[in-house]
Amino acid sequence: MDAAQAVVVRITLRSLVQIQLPQPRKTKNAQMGIFCFFTILLINMLTKREGLMLYWCEGDKTFNRVYMVAVTSTDYWIIKNFMAWLDKFYKISANKIKLRLHLWPDSNENIAKKYWSDKLSVPLSQFTKTYIKKSAGKNNKYKHGVCRAGVYSKTILSNILKDIEFNFTKE
Repeated sequence: MDAAQAVVVRITLRSLVQIQLPQPRKTKNAQMGIFCFFTILLINMLTKREGLMLYWCEGDKTFNRVYMVAVTSTDYWIIKNFMAWLDKFYKISANKIKLRLHLWPDSNENIAKKYWSDKLSVPLSQFTKTYIKKSAGKNNKYKHGVCRAGVYSKTILSNILKDIEFNFTKE
């Protein structure tokens, strides 16, 4: 894959995930192998600038007294890419990242934790206390809730904010 193709893959990350692979005359295991190859390829594709943009757009921005670098999303691909990006560029391994779920009263906490644990390849021990939203009479459209992945680190937060300023602001 040359650089131009890699850029296209990065730009179309969301759309590639949603593409259905053609049904070749292979076993289900072979098809799963192809999907796993694409998964590995896509997760390791974020550049430092793309990860900074992801944090800038989707990241939690609570800077007073709480020095947490976190992203909250209903999309496990965003969380998974964020975790891989933290590991690759800031040396924060996945086992240091804490996860918190935001669920509704009609959600099943154990099923939701299992879903996110499987999708993110993290043990259940990395989950902190789940937040259960008091129902406002609306239906819950996020079956597995919302997940926040983050790490408490004043140094990493400071480095990310400096990198955002260096890469995206002009004076």
